[in-house]
Amino acid sequence: QARSGHAAAAKDFKKAAKLRPDYYEAWNNLGSAYMSMAENKKAIDALRKTLTFIPTHPIPLTNLVVMENRMCDWSRRSKHIALLKKALYQETSEGRALVTPFHSFEFDLTPDECKLNALAWSRRVDERVRHLADFEPGGLALAKGSTRLRVGYLSGSGFHNSTTTARSMRSQYSMHDRMTTEVYCYAGQPSDGSEVREVIRKGCDRFVELAGMNYEQVAERIRGDGVNVLIDLTGYTMNMQTEIVAIGPAPVQVSFHGFPGTMGADFIHYLVADPRTTPPEHPEFYTESLILVPHTYLTNDHRQSRREVFATPPARADFGFGEEDLVLCSFNQLYKIEPRVFEVWMRLLKALPHAKLWILRFTDDGAKKLAKYAEKHGVSPDRIVVHDQFPAEREFLIKGLADLFLDTPLFNAHTTGGDVLWSGVPILTLPGEGFAQRVASGLVASAGMGYMAARTMEDYYDLALALSRNPKTLKAIASRLREDRDKLPLFDTRLLTSELDRGLHMSWEVQEVYGTGSRYHLKCRSADSIGGRGREGCVGHRSLDEEELPPDLFVVLARHP
Repeated sequence: QARSGHAAAAKDFKKAAKLRPDYYEAWNNLGSAYMSMAENKKAIDALRKTLTFIPTHPIPLTNLVVMENRMCDWSRRSKHIALLKKALYQETSEGRALVTPFHSFEFDLTPDECKLNALAWSRRVDERVRHLADFEPGGLALAKGSTRLRVGYLSGSGFHNSTTTARSMRSQYSMHDRMTTEVYCYAGQPSDGSEVREVIRKGCDRFVELAGMNYEQVAERIRGDGVNVLIDLTGYTMNMQTEIVAIGPAPVQVSFHGFPGTMGADFIHYLVADPRTTPPEHPEFYTESLILVPHTYLTNDHRQSRREVFATPPARADFGFGEEDLVLCSFNQLYKIEPRVFEVWMRLLKALPHAKLWILRFTDDGAKKLAKYAEKHGVSPDRIVVHDQFPAEREFLIKGLADLFLDTPLFNAHTTGGDVLWSGVPILTLPGEGFAQRVASGLVASAGMGYMAARTMEDYYDLALALSRNPKTLKAIASRLREDRDKLPLFDTRLLTSELDRGLHMSWEVQEVYGTGSRYHLKCRSADSIGGRGREGCVGHRSLDEEELPPDLFVVLARHP
């Protein structure tokens, strides 16, 4: 029914554009209608026509680039990125954001430009709750008679199974130290009836349904509950409810897990990250103070809920691979792929006759475009193996058939990175400057594989080539990852929760001593460094000895300590 409505609208807009070819509103609305119907090519054509009249208007421009990215249509990429940057400065100079901040990460903007966009977006959020400027937070002291910090988790998506944050954090709520921490969860959407949501509900001290409440009522509820530290799990992603946080119901407010970057907001005091993802030498990219946990900030639940990786894997032949094939993969969304990294992948395929590149068909048009680009690079399209997304119950076993995961520097693997490492596949990443471009370097470091973070694009190529030409060494790295994955910090949810706990308590101590609004960058120590004691049952990933490495590979790895 919705599609028929969009189709009727498209028919009307098409007729209007035919009657008045210079009527850019008709072209823009036609493009939007085609987007709603997933008529990708038609949408792009209509939006490109719109830009001939209004080249830097933020709505058709950003919609167009989003569509082009998902189609892997790079024919006008340089031109459109230049227009995006021009439009960004035009819009923000007039107090408007260019785009929803999450999309800015795929637009090849600098961290400063992403921050500029987020600042403008947050100001509009502030404006929507300005009439509540005198709202006073609750939770200014610990609950009467209690020594426990009351932490509230706010999920705009209602802890639904469809969100990676809910699935990744399903056990974390129950793993907070109940001697020192109380956990409240606030669900911004009605129940989806999923097992994940039920596990989360049972794992917290109080679970609050917010359906039917407006922003002010939610803020009043959180204030009335005496929450000391409020964590926004959603940020500027789907089902954002940032206005609640902007009202200021808690004295300490934190961004964690859901949004990979600065929120550009005075009402967010801290951003939880790790030293690889947000190096301390670049605080200027963030309006928040940083809570730096020792290992990755990006919790996952694989050790508890994804034990199927220990079952017998399927045959490679079932997925189009021979036993002698070298399987390079990138299971990231297609919009994260950019021309420069794809060119490196094609260089690798040309240098490695037995290699194939394995990707997922997030859009059929995008996968077909990549095959055409491969041909232009002199690589046979049949060396790019494309599959639809796999059934959840078999996904990790199937992904574990790959030999090496090639990360996307523009926008790293985040939850996908944790999935791939748990599947037993090493990741090669190239960190950039921004948060979203560095998450995978924190993941590989927490898996004891810091040497898998390259320094330049040429290093990325050299390391991928050296590893691929030494299959025994690559298999040894993968074998050790599989042997140790049940003990690695990356998959130790209880350890990662304890490190988060420590950071939240430190933020509260700052508030108690210096008052609400005081901010300091906080760096937590690892649990295994406190008191000189090791963590029982958890070991670091064993590194490879020099004598185990072929000379050419050792030379490359030596550049990546």
